[in-house]
Amino acid sequence: MQISIAITNAPDQFRGVAYSALLFAEAALLKHHEISQIFFYRSGVLNATIHNELTQRWQRLNVPLKVCRTTAIEYNITEKLHEAFEYSTLTDYFHDVFKAHKNVVFAE
Repeated sequence: MQISIAITNAPDQFRGVAYSALLFAEAALLKHHEISQIFFYRSGVLNATIHNELTQRWQRLNVPLKVCRTTAIEYNITEKLHEAFEYSTLTDYFHDVFKAHKNVVFAE
């Protein structure tokens, strides 16, 4: 099964919405599901600016980690993006959503 994931909340070390999304993604991959993208939107883009164990775990998933460019500009983080993440748009996000079997959104 192909899954698209979106995260709209800032990182909270080992708890909270973003951490739950990470655990979900790790479990899905262990069950041999395919993750087409993990899209970071709203305050979720802040996940792409932290350089810690969680960032390393996102990177180890070996799936596209996409950050909404417009939101990154709003949060003024365009120069702080971790190398594992890439810029994307909402149009690209929805293109992947329509191709995936499931779309899972992690938000509060």
